[in-house]
Amino acid sequence: MWDNVCSVLVSLHLSICQASSLPALNGYIEIEPIRIAASSGGRITQMLVNTGDTITAGQTLFKLDDTNEQAALQAAQARLQQAQAQATDLTTGKRPLEVVSLQANLQAAQAGLKQAESELSRQQRLVKQGYLPKANLDNYIAQRDTAAANVRAANAQIQAAHLAGREQTQVAASANVQALQDAVTQAQWALAQKSVSATVNARVEQRYYQAGEW
Repeated sequence: MWDNVCSVLVSLHLSICQASSLPALNGYIEIEPIRIAASSGGRITQMLVNTGDTITAGQTLFKLDDTNEQAALQAAQARLQQAQAQATDLTTGKRPLEVVSLQANLQAAQAGLKQAESELSRQQRLVKQGYLPKANLDNYIAQRDTAAANVRAANAQIQAAHLAGREQTQVAASANVQALQDAVTQAQWALAQKSVSATVNARVEQRYYQAGEW
């Protein structure tokens, strides 16, 4: 608006100088006042313009205290990073060290099964030779079956370790990541509101507040 006013004044001045015989033009110029304020209250930390300054659109005019907004943004970003890491973890199997531990459990279970089978064979020979009653074999058969079950369980754990998380769990994790991304965007917007800029080219006619005021 101010640029237009300036161009009008310059053109009038040049016309008078170049052709003084033209009749004088009488009139007045109106300005369009624009009040600039923050979207929310806060303490002014920086006042970057003074009365009478000519400003351009996009120029920062003043800033408010953004301590809380900075902290909120950092917290939102930390939660987002944690959720992203958890979502990524669900798409892969267990870490190599965890797999090594499970393999050690399998080896121990296999050793237990081998020992149980050996003891059962020995007891079966003693029963066959008549040294022990047949009823004694029930306990050793049960021990062998338990050891075999332990081997199957250890094998299943290793197979599961190489699988990704269940689909429903992955979907929930992705939704959580999206929600936290939205929270980060909201926190960024709130932080941006603490820095107020001019919307048009203009001239500062009056300041209502000073740095340090609310």
